Amino acid sequence: MIASIRRSLDRLALYLPAILMAVFALGSWWLVRSLPNLLNEAPVKSARYEPDYYLEQFSVKSFDKQGRLSREVSGHRAKHYPDTDTLEISNVTLRSQNANGQRDDMFSANSMLLNSKTSEYELTGQVRGVISPGKP
Repeated sequence: MIASIRRSLDRLALYLPAILMAVFALGSWWLVRSLPNLLNEAPVKSARYEPDYYLEQFSVKSFDKQGRLSREVSGHRAKHYPDTDTLEISNVTLRSQNANGQRDDMFSANSMLLNSKTSEYELTGQVRGVISPGKP
């Protein structure tokens, strides 16, 4: 009886490294499957040109540090596109004044495309502009 138990333990000792390696391999596979993708890149979103919000019949006014009106943008409808981070405004009117309030410029157009930093804009369709001369 003791001899058969001894032989069974010897066989188990012979296969024990292979069994332990299999258990560790399965454990590491399970661990990798259950953790979030830390090293993988974020999934690529499909580029779609759809607006995420609208503005209708709006007017946006900007003021300088002294509280004087420096710029006013008004329009019929504005659409924001998140993929390009641009704003498209229809039937737009753009009015601006210089820092001294001595000059008042006004532009209007059928549409305006404004970039995300509002540093560049493009007026299209029946663009009209009135640039007033500086006041003495």
